[in-house]
Amino acid sequence: MEKRKENRLALGKRTGNRYFTPKGEKPATDVWVRRWLGHLCDAVIVIILGMLMYAAALGIAGPCGYDAKMDEYHSAQAWKLDFLTDVGIMVENEEGDSTLSDDEMFTRFIRAYVSPETLVYQKDGQTHYTDDLMEFYLNTIETLDIDFGDYDVPTDSREYFDKILVPDINEAVNADVFVFNEETNLPELNKSVDPENPDVLPYYDQLVGYVGADENTPPDFSEATQSFAQRVAQAYLSARMTAGQLALCDVTAYANEVALTRISNDLGIIQTWCVIAGWLVALVGYRAVTFAIFRYGRTIGKRVLGYYVVDSKRRKAKVWQLAVRTAVEAVEQFWTIIFALLISFSGTAFQAPLFRVSGQPVTVFWFLLGSLAIYFISCFVALLRRNNMDSLHDLASHTVCIALEDSEIIEKHLKENETRVEEGSAEDVARNLDPESEVNENLGGGQA
Repeated sequence: MEKRKENRLALGKRTGNRYFTPKGEKPATDVWVRRWLGHLCDAVIVIILGMLMYAAALGIAGPCGYDAKMDEYHSAQAWKLDFLTDVGIMVENEEGDSTLSDDEMFTRFIRAYVSPETLVYQKDGQTHYTDDLMEFYLNTIETLDIDFGDYDVPTDSREYFDKILVPDINEAVNADVFVFNEETNLPELNKSVDPENPDVLPYYDQLVGYVGADENTPPDFSEATQSFAQRVAQAYLSARMTAGQLALCDVTAYANEVALTRISNDLGIIQTWCVIAGWLVALVGYRAVTFAIFRYGRTIGKRVLGYYVVDSKRRKAKVWQLAVRTAVEAVEQFWTIIFALLISFSGTAFQAPLFRVSGQPVTVFWFLLGSLAIYFISCFVALLRRNNMDSLHDLASHTVCIALEDSEIIEKHLKENETRVEEGSAEDVARNLDPESEVNENLGGGQA
């Protein structure tokens, strides 16, 4: 009785509006926020370690073919940029970039159409256009073996403009922004006033005023002009994308594009596997080291926040139980590699096929989705089992995560539970099953 009385006095204190259980544990529902913080702490550590392991995995993969594929990718990418620059789809600015920004392209595009004198120039006996898109359509497209589909193959530059470029922009903004000048045989911005809306500036004045391309036209930054200019700019950029796709129909360019896609896909697969391998090594290594250092199934998060992992009968957990618990946690937390994927090489890895089933590619995206679903199921199960807040990894390994009133009594706690199991006394069984039982009432465990 003296021993039981001592236990009652040591373990019967309050925490909030609840009691410590007769086993000396803090009720799980009282400390669930701390448990969540512990999981978060461990997850962040594994993510950081996983990134380091990913770098190490790439270092190992380098001599095994990764570096060679990367060189091949850069070579194909450089060839593509040079080709698109040659046909005028991309240009190099003063800083040496491979292409102008969207705003720079739009400003350059409008300036080219301010007057025929700025639009056309002669070089080596050939007519060239200041606007790179016009240069491509009128001079380069004729040399490419292209199937125009619904378009009849034009016979001169005017037909190219009328049949291809005009629909790309005029129809996109539902306005006659460009017209064809019969005298100069060149396209130009529409300077006519709309008779139905005489107060509205002509398209020419709106656009060149907005970008400041004509000193004689005062800038106009009204909301309507700004909206119209943005729509024309978007249509122009879409036309440039179309031009780029047509340019890549060239036989050599198409072959390079296929190679570029294939190599990019191979690199994505290698990188994804390296991220997965790095994360798994980090998780297993982190758990193994912390289990050995801190004992009782504790990680850094559990050590800082005062948690222990014991078996379902409150005895010391066995090695196989900790291994099973870690394995299930790996499945629940696998989705956290999404951070490494995004930080390492953007989201392209989500489409990289890790392997194929019946000829269909299986990407890491589906594994991430499955892991996230299992994680939420585990959280829901913990809410249902409120007494211990058991997650799936607890149920699978027959373990319980506990917090004690006194962090120094874990050995005593385990020893007492070993004794209880061996003795199997009716009072201890009743106390374990129901803290509010008559036995506990008699011991004082259910009173304030």
